[in-house]
Amino acid sequence: MKTTEKEYLLVLAANPDDASSSFLGITEIKNERELKEQFNTLAGKILYDTLSWFMGLFKWLFLLSMGIGLFNLLPLP
Repeated sequence: MKTTEKEYLLVLAANPDDASSSFLGITEIKNERELKEQFNTLAGKILYDTLSWFMGLFKWLFLLSMGIGLFNLLPLP
């Protein structure tokens, strides 16, 4: 694999469907996050988890509202 800065050597696995061809699979991509030391107290963790939960709630409410709104733009038969 060649980038603008460096060239990397990749070792690929055999394709499960066709052993004569190579296979590159990417799995389990996770976003890991860690609280800073100053916020790593009980109150900081509770506040972080609460804000994270509300952000997820508002994200899903936004997506649901946009979906309903876009569906309502469709003309009636």
